[in-house]
Amino acid sequence: MFGSRGSSVTVNISPGSSCSSTDRRAAIRRVSSNDVNRYLGNHAGPGVPAKTCWTWNARVRAADGLAAASEHVDTPTSRILNDVFDSVADHLGNSSGVPE
Repeated sequence: MFGSRGSSVTVNISPGSSCSSTDRRAAIRRVSSNDVNRYLGNHAGPGVPAKTCWTWNARVRAADGLAAASEHVDTPTSRILNDVFDSVADHLGNSSGVPE
């Protein structure tokens, strides 16, 4: 939720994607990564890029997946780890594969 001085805008963004936002007046405008970085710089402090949020989101999702897996097994197998990593990558619109 982005907003200032009584305005409120809801935006869903994933890395590298283009997006638009809709405010309370139903006005639609394009939002760039520069817009997000500017907002974060103003509200979270200088040097906090949008990438930090996406990285944090990936870590939280991975931790949730691993916690869920640990309810069923003591030690996650490679298959379970790969399933968790694939799920996180899919959510972020990325590939979990490592280039060769």
